[in-house]
Amino acid sequence: PLVIIHGGGDGAESWLSKAIQLAEHYTVYIPDLPGFGKSQSVNNEFDIPEYVRFIEEFAQKLNLENFYIMGHSVGGSLALHYALEYPHRIKKLIALNSFGLGKEIALWVRIFSSPIFIKVLGGTANFIFSTFIAAGKRIHPHSELKNPLPKIKIDIGRKTTSLSGQTNVIKERLAELLMPVLLISGKRDYIVPYGQVYSAEKLIPRCRVRVFPNCSHTIRRKMIPRLVYEVNDFIGAD
Repeated sequence: PLVIIHGGGDGAESWLSKAIQLAEHYTVYIPDLPGFGKSQSVNNEFDIPEYVRFIEEFAQKLNLENFYIMGHSVGGSLALHYALEYPHRIKKLIALNSFGLGKEIALWVRIFSSPIFIKVLGGTANFIFSTFIAAGKRIHPHSELKNPLPKIKIDIGRKTTSLSGQTNVIKERLAELLMPVLLISGKRDYIVPYGQVYSAEKLIPRCRVRVFPNCSHTIRRKMIPRLVYEVNDFIGAD
């Protein structure tokens, strides 16, 4: 089985087109994280330990004792945290354009994630964000950013990013990942610098890195065959 942890977009639904092709090779499970898709959040707060426990409860309910896990963006960070907490469950791990590998992150993410920005500007912040999304979609038409931004996504920003950069970096624990790890990054990622995967590769004992030259933070439809190939090649390797 392959469990996919989605990023901060539309939940599991955003991965359906990709999962269809992966499902030709594996039994694929894509849970809606709390606050996304059809899954409700009790308090609209993002807490990594709680989300890790959610993944574990999901695995237990499906009797998944040993499985592959793949996470995208914030979901990549959650997959890494889960593998550190429950290493006995993970056969192999795939992190795609993942948060948590380094402190650096796009300036606009740092600004919009700042509590000061939200608190001081109030409703004006939503207008500015709406304008930014409209402009961003002309540049990155496949961006998963939505308007208006749900509270859980605002909280993800607050809990993972500050004005100085990412706050959930786990570089000091990457050496503890003893299972095979595949790090995939888009060279045109407009959120997380692709170079972070090379730094992480030096710390993870059994790590493979793949950088997609024409890929941004979101995996576009035309990149799905390459993604499926890399996942199959990695999982099929001894």
